[in-house]
Formats: sequence, structure tokens, C-alpha cells
Amino acid sequence: MMGGHCCGILGALNLILMLSVNKKTKYCVVIGTVKTGKQWYQRRVRGGTIVHTTLIGHDLWVSCVKWSPSSEVELISGSYDGRTLLWDIRSPKSYLNVISKQEDKVLCCDWNSKNRVASGGADSKLHLTNI
Repeated sequence: MMGGHCCGILGALNLILMLSVNKKTKYCVVIGTVKTGKQWYQRRVRGGTIVHTTLIGHDLWVSCVKWSPSSEVELISGSYDGRTLLWDIRSPKSYLNVISKQEDKVLCCDWNSKNRVASGGADSKLHLTNI
């Protein structure tokens, strides 16, 4: 599915930085750049239809993204702005919550369990947050 749909719909992006696939729904989220600057997109296929959404919330480059292991609609993202954000893809214009605020860039993020998020970055600290 990824090769046929996800990778085939990325024509608008100049540079692909990260990709995460939801294991339950097979939706994919893509972080990339466009000519106008930083952007990140959540793109998915629903019943053969491509759904494209721009998620708005980070102030600087998005460096990581991961789907929730227990929810089909939630994901987290980390950014050079030092924040790890929780999203519900049904509401792309605003994130649900700031999960953590770090002193420097967030470079990696992941779900430690269905209700716990880990993030780390340039501040050399591991942040574990219960959601």
C-alpha cells in the first residue's frame, strides 16, 4: 500500500524528511519541505481517495512524527521549536496539547506505551510524559 499510494502522492514536496505509517489504518504522515519553506503534511488514502491536510502548530522545522499505537486519529510531532505536540488528525488547524517543552530542538519522539511519550533532542535530555 505504501509504495502504491503514499510514495506516489508526494509530488508537491521538494524534500522528504520523515514518514510514519499507522499500523491499523495504513494512513501515512509525511514531513517535507515545499518551495515556500517549511511545511508538513498528513496524507492518507481512504477508500481509494487521497486526503491531504497541512497540520499547523510548530514554529520551526518538524523533526519527528509518530502515530499513536492505540488511536487511529492521534499522532505526536517534535520540532526545532523545542515542543512535542499531540494531534488529532480530524482537527488539523490546531494541536490538542503541548506534551513537552524542551530547552532546545526536539530531534526524536516516540510512544513508550499507549499513554506515554518519549522525546529527546539537542538539550541532551530524555523527556517522558504521561498523556
